[in-house]
Amino acid sequence: MIAVNVGCGTRHADIEGYEKTLNIDLRSDVKPDVIGDLFNIPKDRGDIGLIYSSHVLEHFNFHDGRNMLRYFHSVLKKPEGKLWVVVPNLEYAAIQIIRDGFPMGISMDILYGHQEYDTNFHKNGFTPWSLREFVGNLRLFKVTSVEERCEGFEISLKADVIA
Repeated sequence: MIAVNVGCGTRHADIEGYEKTLNIDLRSDVKPDVIGDLFNIPKDRGDIGLIYSSHVLEHFNFHDGRNMLRYFHSVLKKPEGKLWVVVPNLEYAAIQIIRDGFPMGISMDILYGHQEYDTNFHKNGFTPWSLREFVGNLRLFKVTSVEERCEGFEISLKADVIA
């Protein structure tokens, strides 16, 4: 089975346990394996065991984010498919803002994105609880873990596909 790294940016992955990782991004300048949006994952492959989405979900509004997860479910191999989502943690940003005022830097990036190119703006945000609810309430994935990483800056959610 293969893994798919959607919205890879400059972080091309080679995910352990999969024979290959297919890196997909809209931007050709980051040299992905496939240039295109996340809906360019071939539906008929039948060998996609993992979709890895790091710092992508927050760039979609609520409705489009749900559609993205539905699409991921449709391309994952059943019943072994897995979803791994990493997003910035709004709780982390809130604590920084309460403690330090409204600091420039990491809290601004969490709230609004880096903004160095057209699609790098955030339209959504998550806490560990809200990410679990956002994914779990679709009833397409069984959430197996939600943890904070990078000293709380990121949330990592892992889930199994429900056939």
